[in-house]
Amino acid sequence: LASLPGGVGDRWEEEEGAAGGVAEEEEEEEEEEEEEEEEEEEEEEEEEEEEEEEEEEVEEEEEEKEEEEEGDVGGGEGREELLT
Repeated sequence: LASLPGGVGDRWEEEEGAAGGVAEEEEEEEEEEEEEEEEEEEEEEEEEEEEEEEEEEVEEEEEEKEEEEEGDVGGGEGREELLT
């Protein structure tokens, strides 16, 4: 094509190069967006896991408090039984 008269080949190469560059940029942008979405999903999952862990800790603390309160109501007899 470059040998065609009037520089038709040169113009074709420039147009193809420009179109190829645009397509390449769009592809890179799509890849970046996908990476960002994956990162956001990972962050959301991590946040959910942290929230679940915190909830579990709170539940455990509440259970411990309830057990301590129940033990106190018994006048300490339950503790003596456990020791013997």
